[in-house]
Formats: sequence, structure tokens, C-alpha cells
Amino acid sequence: GFSGRKAEYTIALARDDLDLDALATLPDEDVKDRLVALRGIGEWTADWFLARHLGRPHAWPAGDLVLRKAVRSFYGDVPDVRSFGARFHPHENLAAHYLLTGLRTMPPQ
Repeated sequence: GFSGRKAEYTIALARDDLDLDALATLPDEDVKDRLVALRGIGEWTADWFLARHLGRPHAWPAGDLVLRKAVRSFYGDVPDVRSFGARFHPHENLAAHYLLTGLRTMPPQ
């Protein structure tokens, strides 16, 4: 469901002066900094915004629990999923999507 808190964050975000076109011109870290400065927006949302909305090739949503599960399923115990994404450079975003698709299509164990 959509909690009251999420509704508050969504309304606040809609009222904010967030220029999506301007964000698209910024480096990844600047986009993340701008987004997480907004109430209710965290690193997970900022990472997926970079990956899905802006299509940034280096976006690696390491905080995503399903991506973490996919990394563990295919690579075993990985202590730091965020730094692990560097092995896919410069295509971290694409690798994340392949890992998520692979996990989704993997036969039940």
C-alpha cells in the first residue's frame, strides 16, 4: 500500500522545484546529492532514478535488496555489493538488469 508517510513525501516532492532536465545534465554524484537532500528520497531511489530515468551506464543500485540477492545467487558471498559493481565498469547499469533478469528467470531451487 501507499502509507500516509509516502503520501506526504510524494506531495512534498511534487511541490519541490525539481528540474528533471537540469538533473540530466549533472554528473551522477551531483544528481544523487540533489535527490537525497529531498525529504523522503534515499539512496535506493536516487540510484534507480539514475539507472531507469536517466539511463546512466554507471548506475549500480547496490542498496536494492533484490540486486543484492542476485549478486549472491550468481557470485556467492560478496561482502561489499556496492564496490563489487566496479567489476562491470563501464556497464554497471546493464549488468544490474541482467542480474535481476537472471534471478527472475532462474528455476526455483
